[in-house]
Amino acid sequence: MNKKLKKYLSRPPKRIASDVIFWGLIILLIIPSTRSVFLGAFAKVRTAVFTQNIKTLDGPMLSAGDYQWTLTDLDGNQMKLEDFKGEVLFVNSWATWCPPCRAEMPSIEKLYKNNGLRDGPGSTVDSDKLQDNANGVRMLMISNEDLDVVREFIEKKEYTFPVYLTKTALPAVMQSRSIPASFVFNKQGKLVYQKNGAFNWNGKKMRNFFDRLNAE
Repeated sequence: MNKKLKKYLSRPPKRIASDVIFWGLIILLIIPSTRSVFLGAFAKVRTAVFTQNIKTLDGPMLSAGDYQWTLTDLDGNQMKLEDFKGEVLFVNSWATWCPPCRAEMPSIEKLYKNNGLRDGPGSTVDSDKLQDNANGVRMLMISNEDLDVVREFIEKKEYTFPVYLTKTALPAVMQSRSIPASFVFNKQGKLVYQKNGAFNWNGKKMRNFFDRLNAE
């Protein structure tokens, strides 16, 4: 045993360091209490570092049935998607327990505050100021969790973007096997961008993309 240890320790320091890092990461992923912390940190790094090109989709149109999708804001006000018909829509499906969802939220908050994205009824944000912004985008942050869970999370993080709850299935065009899942629709209701996973929504390319959609 001592001979094997001495032989291992005689290896180059970089090889030993890489082994320590590798097994350390394995241990972090195995232990439940550290796994979520590690995944959350990794998602934040990924969101901040990786910049992706915005590739416009020639996706499907929202159907008449899709526009009947019912949402409820955190104040209990109900509305249908058709209430926002004719606007550029940013729809994000998320959950409080999802590390990648939490990682991208600061960028969504910055996008919302910096660009005057439109909110919905019941928001605590200055609605008049946002609604008067001709370049606004209707932001719909969607969760299917309980009201108290969502409200506590939003208040703790002090996010001001509008959040909605839904107890029914998302329209087929917005369904995804993973979250966060984000969808952007133009004013005609066509899906023009879709992103699964954490993303920097306040990047220059994305802001320019929203500007182009609003100019159409």
